Amino acid sequence: MSAWGVTRDHVLLITTFDDNSYVRHAFTYALWAEMADALGEARLTPRHQHVVLYRDGAYVGLYLLVDRVDDEFVGHMGFDRDADLYKAVDPDANFYLTDQYGKPKETLHQGYEKEEGTPEDDYRELEALVGWTGAADAQGLVTGADPWLDLGEFMDWYLLVYYTDGEDSTDKNHYLLHAREDGRFRYVPWDFNASWGQNWRTYRRDADVDNQFRKNNRVFAAFRDDPDADAALWDRFDTARAAGPYDPDWHRAWLDTTFDRIDAAAEKDWAVWGDAYASYEGWADYRAERDDFTDYEGEKAYLYDWVDARAAWFEAGRP
Repeated sequence: MSAWGVTRDHVLLITTFDDNSYVRHAFTYALWAEMADALGEARLTPRHQHVVLYRDGAYVGLYLLVDRVDDEFVGHMGFDRDADLYKAVDPDANFYLTDQYGKPKETLHQGYEKEEGTPEDDYRELEALVGWTGAADAQGLVTGADPWLDLGEFMDWYLLVYYTDGEDSTDKNHYLLHAREDGRFRYVPWDFNASWGQNWRTYRRDADVDNQFRKNNRVFAAFRDDPDADAALWDRFDTARAAGPYDPDWHRAWLDTTFDRIDAAAEKDWAVWGDAYASYEGWADYRAERDDFTDYEGEKAYLYDWVDARAAWFEAGRP
């Protein structure tokens, strides 16, 4: 099919059912792409657009059309499409030598599945990376990063999940590309229903949450534990804020434009699926007890307020 001016063999539809603002995934992908543009750096940036789905002539709902992260996508992003690509499928993909429960890993590629590259069962390069990140101290990881990973890109990954409180995309829910161009590992963002004021179950998250994700990701912990790296991290944030991506005016402008585009479709989707959202067993009782359910317009207002409050928290004294 044709999408984004190119021919794609595969695209994906992401349901908006667990995000009644309809924009959290797209907002985060747009922020990642804007960061790449602002810094002038090549990145793997999933393309996306909202679409209305009909099946056999019957209305289904509003979805997000997004790149399938595969070798074709890698080639479109300007990288060698024959490179190895891995998907982080559970929290053991944490760059530590131990799993999410603190037990030694059975294999160092634990938490990942190989999506592209041959041989299909060859995880040696990924295991070498995890062996190094897991054994290095904070300073050693930062100063010795260059042969292994794109340090600035991993810092920007941290800023992305830290600012948006993307708590479910710090260990699992990402891809790693072992780029043939320079032999370093590169990051691809994925799955951000847990962001911008809600977790993966839609439970509310305060805008002043200071979740540093040290236990989730060994590389992130090193950034915060090494004083030079921590300073460099926030220098990158200041640069990105001045250039646009972390400027709250950019956030509001993106939301304004996107909501203007999808309002009619979102209202129709909510009319069809709103009752199912309110009764879904994954969150119904918890949300009802706290009386924090919102309709589409209410979630829009909640998201605007959260974005403003998050920006104010950073302005009041950067963590």
